[in-house]
Amino acid sequence: MNTTYYSQASIQITQQNEDWILAYIPYQKKEWISSIKKIIGRKWLPQKRCWQLPYVKASFYNLRDEIGLKNIQFKFKINPNIPDVYIPKEEALLKPRKPKSITLFDQISTPQQEVILQVSELMTLNRYSYQTIKSYRHALTQLFASYKYLKPDQVEAQHVKSYILDRIRKRNISISAQNQIINAYKIYAEKILNRPKEFLDIPRPKRGKRLPGVLSKREVIKVIQAPKNLKHKMILMLIYSAGLRVSEAVNILVQDINIDRRVIHIKGGKGNKDRYVVLAEALLPFLNEYLEEYKPDRWLFEGQYAERYSIRSVQNFYSRALSSADIGKYATLHTLRHSYATHCLENGHNLKDIQQALGHRSLKTTQIYLHVRADTIDRMKSPLDQLMLT
Repeated sequence: MNTTYYSQASIQITQQNEDWILAYIPYQKKEWISSIKKIIGRKWLPQKRCWQLPYVKASFYNLRDEIGLKNIQFKFKINPNIPDVYIPKEEALLKPRKPKSITLFDQISTPQQEVILQVSELMTLNRYSYQTIKSYRHALTQLFASYKYLKPDQVEAQHVKSYILDRIRKRNISISAQNQIINAYKIYAEKILNRPKEFLDIPRPKRGKRLPGVLSKREVIKVIQAPKNLKHKMILMLIYSAGLRVSEAVNILVQDINIDRRVIHIKGGKGNKDRYVVLAEALLPFLNEYLEEYKPDRWLFEGQYAERYSIRSVQNFYSRALSSADIGKYATLHTLRHSYATHCLENGHNLKDIQQALGHRSLKTTQIYLHVRADTIDRMKSPLDQLMLT
């Protein structure tokens, strides 16, 4: 398609096939782009630099009401017999739905289910994170499932202790899982049953200090360069460039990017805390290209229907990127955040500044990176190097 359409002051509509039409919109018409995004089934085609719209009456009604026919040029004759609305033609819709699998939650008693819902609601009102609520709910469900014959308020400290002992012996549960069970029970006993501070005669072992995995700078480059898709590359660059959690990256709004100040406003990070992080200079050319090509409206990274890009999608393409990079080591998305912190230390940045950039509550959390920085390790010389081996 001729890109001269982008210099004109109207939308150019062409027919792609019997199911789709293509809309070429001047890039400066942000309000028109926002209107296009309201059309159900619409999709941005980066290669053709246009919007693909369902060839249905609802699409034309939206164009007429939101943009106005005087601002639109149709390059084809519209068929009056097209469908009224867009209906996805997916094979999945034709297949019979699989019966819902029975979960452990379904197997416990109704009073036990009600208690777990009460705990979930209480934690939600107290602004616990989704992951914490999910973990505590799972821990309580498993606890109650072991005592199906008891009413919820009959489960007491000795039952929790016996249950944990059984889990350690049979499953060798982790220290973190053990503490989650205790914490979940205490919330239920103290906040729902209003019992006095519940004492459990159960040791609280400290978690072992494990050092985070870190990629070298060369390995980071290989991982970032692996994706061919510009959006995927941008997400990985952004996570590493500012040491972001993946949840923070997908929650960034377009308005959170301040190019003039070279900062990104991270809202509602871990602990529901806001902070500002640096917008890397090296990121700007890629960011400008991304904004021009994808034209995000609300979320910086949007899914197919303008919804927030999902964490699962990021994890999926990162796994493919890691495999393509062929660096030969295990590394999660969070490894990019660990690598950012370690590389900042190696570059001479202050530990307190890194703590603030990462959004850590305690400096002790940030100090773990002191143990993995390469320059500290390099200063140690092995006595083997002083031996004359042949």
